Amino acid sequence: MQANFSSIVNFTIEQDLKPILHPLPFYIRIPFTISISFLIIFSNILGINVLRITQQIPYIPRICLINMGIADLTCGVFTVAPSVIPTITGEWPYGTIWCQISGVIHSTSLTNSMYTVALVSLDRYFAIVHSLKYRQIVTLRKLKLAIIGMWFVPIISFTFPIFLESDYQYYLYQPTSYLCGCRIRYLWFLLLTAPYMPILSCTVMTYTTLKIIRKLKEDKALTEDLEERKSRLVKNMKAVKVIVISANAFAMAFGPFIIVTFVDFISNKSIKHPPILDFLCMWSANVNSFVNVIIFVCVYSSFRKNAKNMLIRFFTCKICAREKLKDKLKERENPSRFSETIESELNSQNIK
Repeated sequence: MQANFSSIVNFTIEQDLKPILHPLPFYIRIPFTISISFLIIFSNILGINVLRITQQIPYIPRICLINMGIADLTCGVFTVAPSVIPTITGEWPYGTIWCQISGVIHSTSLTNSMYTVALVSLDRYFAIVHSLKYRQIVTLRKLKLAIIGMWFVPIISFTFPIFLESDYQYYLYQPTSYLCGCRIRYLWFLLLTAPYMPILSCTVMTYTTLKIIRKLKEDKALTEDLEERKSRLVKNMKAVKVIVISANAFAMAFGPFIIVTFVDFISNKSIKHPPILDFLCMWSANVNSFVNVIIFVCVYSSFRKNAKNMLIRFFTCKICAREKLKDKLKERENPSRFSETIESELNSQNIK
């Protein structure tokens, strides 16, 4: 394993022709990576469970958002959290095979999250702009096929380049970001992933959002005196807010990473940039994996209420379980006192 790690690091360093000294001190990067890992895992576990019981969000968008939570949770568990150890030790301890798996999972989960926002915007587009045909166009079967495709296509796309390498090492450990992340080594890979990953999803989100906003403005002018339509309009406006905020969050998180990746490929890394830029670009994309839950909390009061109640029940159960454990320990420490209390209770019942 040590030999595998050495070969990866040596190859990376040979590309840059100089040793890599991380730009961030350990007392900043270690708490940072641990915090991001915890927030991604905790927030998405909470978000998935809260979405399951939040009936105020329409069913199909809710399924899409649960899928996005699963994608972000997968990224946190299998990619972001394991990077904590390299952050501390400065070495990749998991071997080359896990590096390839981590690279595929990281790229797939981030792509899936981006697809999900586009799918939600497409669903709301048909629900609002083509409301009469919505049930014929959008079905549960089509949704299942779309979600399967959102996982299957990225997995195949990001796995295929591994088999083109003689040593099956397409994804390399990046010492500046502590991840085995996405990289572009072939022109055909750039031409394949660029259209269907950022370009297609952003085009769908932009087109559908503009159409939805235009339709909602028309409806607002016609529903000033109808309370039922007003409530529906408010619900649709919340859906648009989620789409717009999520799309902007994706653009801010992924934009720098995509630009730097493309520039590195086109220039063959002849254009030098500060090493800290690699760390910031990669981890800004990771940060987006828990931002979606914050968006739901801010926009949907029902989600916020359900999340609060779930956390209260969770911590209350923990406290109750701890008290019961203390009582059991006391019983084990003082069995004679425990038997006396039982006898006294039985005697009192017999007297009654």
